Amino acid sequence: MEIELKLSLKLNEISDARALLKRVSGASPKVESLHAIYYDTSSHSLFKKGYTLRVRKEGRHQVQTLKHSDPRRGDAMHRDEWSDPVDSANVDTSAGESGRQIRKRFGKVRIAPLFTVEVKRERFQHTTADGAEIEIALDIGRVSAGRRSTPIREIELELKSGPVAAVYNLALNVAEHLDVAVEPLSKGQHGFALIGAYKPDGVRLETPVFASSHTVADALAAAARRYFAQYLQNLPALREGLEDGVHQMRVAIRRLRSVLSAMRDYVPEAEYKLVSGQLKTIQRTLSNTRDLDVLLARVREVPELPLRRTKAHRALVDTLTVRRRDALAQVRHTLESKAQTLTWLRVMLWFEGLVDKPADAPVHGKLADESPKILAKLLKRVRKRAKGFAGLSAEKQHGVRIACKKLRYGVDLFASLYKKRDIATFVHSLKVVQDELGMLNDAHMARHLLMNPPPSGQAALPAGEALGWIERDTKPTVKKAAKHLRKVMDTKPYW
Repeated sequence: MEIELKLSLKLNEISDARALLKRVSGASPKVESLHAIYYDTSSHSLFKKGYTLRVRKEGRHQVQTLKHSDPRRGDAMHRDEWSDPVDSANVDTSAGESGRQIRKRFGKVRIAPLFTVEVKRERFQHTTADGAEIEIALDIGRVSAGRRSTPIREIELELKSGPVAAVYNLALNVAEHLDVAVEPLSKGQHGFALIGAYKPDGVRLETPVFASSHTVADALAAAARRYFAQYLQNLPALREGLEDGVHQMRVAIRRLRSVLSAMRDYVPEAEYKLVSGQLKTIQRTLSNTRDLDVLLARVREVPELPLRRTKAHRALVDTLTVRRRDALAQVRHTLESKAQTLTWLRVMLWFEGLVDKPADAPVHGKLADESPKILAKLLKRVRKRAKGFAGLSAEKQHGVRIACKKLRYGVDLFASLYKKRDIATFVHSLKVVQDELGMLNDAHMARHLLMNPPPSGQAALPAGEALGWIERDTKPTVKKAAKHLRKVMDTKPYW
């Protein structure tokens, strides 16, 4: 198992990075030139299943390595890895564990070279005050596929022994001195992007699996790893402006904030407020772009109303498209900024450090004992906020929606602790009401976005027409939501 974090580096900071890493490690680096050839089938069958296969020349030796990461299971730092010495730059499926894994998982396959990676690596060794050992690699080079290539400038932090928090602590030290960003793509992914086999898309990860013996600290750390991974894996899709990438990044942060909120009683209040506030800042950065995506989709699906096929309607769509483009540009700038990198590293360092709280700290409570209390508290909040739902203001109805989302996220997080059949009925009722509350929120958000600022000129009339169509079912939806909320509140808790 490889545990590694990558930080991308700007061209003008290579010298500063070299000097910083020398100070951190207290010694000069070992310098080596690495030449790797990446292999796969003509249909990229290994890559499609999360595997990369390379043969790399390291000094006088050739080393064959098979790596695997499951994007659905998700962890920003952990990958399976099998390496063996081989006699040449060609793949040897009979070589040790890497060859055995190839045979086991893919049988007899025809493998060919696809692209190369050449880097100058400066390798540093770092031992923390607590005894954790981290290998630091400064890699400068290129990924090449025929005439196409892309530069590589990154710092790799690989944990050899000790807690994962040590890596985030070191990364934070580096980020405070250099303008770096957490790099979501491996060298292999860069190569597959060059040959058209990797195309960014929205990624949704599975919920962590727990045992009753796990603690609240375990749950919080696992949730943080999972949703940080989901955030990172959707960053390439955000760079391409893909709607689902933006959506999944916001979902990741929202779920992590909700999990933290559900367990706030188990951590010091000052720490909770600090970390929750940091996550809220990141979430707000994404919110406007995502809301505009939803609004644009609704405006485009307006049926054959009088202004639907007119220049005025196209002017409205163009106006919203420009707003979305500008919002996306701001999101890209903010999310890949030094400030945002520092925020994420501090957040992850805090989550990873929870296991080191004093033995009598509440965060060490067993999930078998604490999950029923947490879920009961979340349901109680829904019941309190949903009283007299039909007569509530739009703002308070939104508060009910947030409470339902937090309950749903809590149910999802602890699902592995309960029997599926016990959860199914409750989840179904909750999902129905969530969909209805979502429709009400979309209508409320559409009014806010369409009227702030209101479209001018040709776009004004179709904006009003579209808003009327979007809001047409608000009253019946409120009635349905009130009915289904009562069903959720009357359902016997399965925990």
